[in-house]
Amino acid sequence: MGDFNTSPWSPYFDQFLQGAELSSVTQGQGIWATWSYESSLPHWFAKIPIDHIASRGFDCIDAWAGRANGSDHRPVIAELKPI
Repeated sequence: MGDFNTSPWSPYFDQFLQGAELSSVTQGQGIWATWSYESSLPHWFAKIPIDHIASRGFDCIDAWAGRANGSDHRPVIAELKPI
């Protein structure tokens, strides 16, 4: 999990997930921007989802983006259950 610096629509992200036999737990959970949340940045429109949780062997019950809390990224939080 973490800052992958790529959007969920990137073909490279998809290739990574397939090659590593992982799935994005946040897929199908909505779209929420996780970066650029530093309050001093004037570009409010440049907020994009580049932080992800990838897993193998878990289903996602729920996922959301938390508060930035001083970072320029919002954390991705997920409730997972084993398959």
